[in-house]
Amino acid sequence: MEKQTESFGLNQIMPSFKLQDAVSGNIVSSDDITGSKATILFFICNHCPYVRHILPKLTEISAKWQNESFQFVALSANDVDAYPEDSPAEMKKLAASFNWNFPYLYDQTQEIFRLFKIACTPEVIVFSGENRCIYTGRFDDSRISSPATGEDLLAVLNAVNSNNQVPDKQLPSIGCSVKWRET
Repeated sequence: MEKQTESFGLNQIMPSFKLQDAVSGNIVSSDDITGSKATILFFICNHCPYVRHILPKLTEISAKWQNESFQFVALSANDVDAYPEDSPAEMKKLAASFNWNFPYLYDQTQEIFRLFKIACTPEVIVFSGENRCIYTGRFDDSRISSPATGEDLLAVLNAVNSNNQVPDKQLPSIGCSVKWRET
């Protein structure tokens, strides 16, 4: 089911968090991922067809832009009892299959996804070098029937890299709803 995310507020400071990296097993904090030109958070999950559609392009962009001093982090929070393909073990396999060299964090309590107001995957949030939110929205305007380009994210990365203003046009992400645990 398609869903739109309510935006995390622009200019807000990145909230503090600590989550386990499904790849390394290490605990990664928000302090560990800051200090670059920008920090790009990808809120994703393994099973969502909208996420799966953008993964090759997301991988390509992250590999290129990490060399430009940008920090990339993926996060997942789905209920793994209901969606075992989103488990940390499967997250690790997915990251390995794409040769990611950035953390893929598991939000077991779903607290961080709620803090960032994530309702669907994929969602992109970019923080400046000063840890202020400068972009929140979609990866691009592609759908499963059209090629992923990453154009919305690339516009942000190019602006930051050139010390220009980030584009004002920031459209919400559309994708699969987060699979919340029953409480």
